[in-house]
Amino acid sequence: MVEELNVEAPGDFKVGVTTLTFTNTDQIDIVNATADAAPTYDRKMTVEVWYPAVADTRPGGAYTALLRDGVTSVTLLGQAARDAAPLKDETFPLVILSHGYPGNRFLMSH
Repeated sequence: MVEELNVEAPGDFKVGVTTLTFTNTDQIDIVNATADAAPTYDRKMTVEVWYPAVADTRPGGAYTALLRDGVTSVTLLGQAARDAAPLKDETFPLVILSHGYPGNRFLMSH
């Protein structure tokens, strides 16, 4: 039996995407923690942010990501435009999606 893939039509807004990096200072280093010591480190976190973009944004982009093996490079294609100007005329809800372990920030970029 073959299941039909339901793909939603594009929405009302163009989509932009950008990469941001945050640092969580003094994160407990659980790999090196012991019963007697809890060392810390500055943990960097890289995130992708997708957002409504201005109307004249040209859709489409290619993104390079690594598979779970950390070595194999793949190219992902999508409708989001890298670093497009954000739409500032309206307000939108914030949706946070955590891909979980061992995923990556490109996991659901399609």
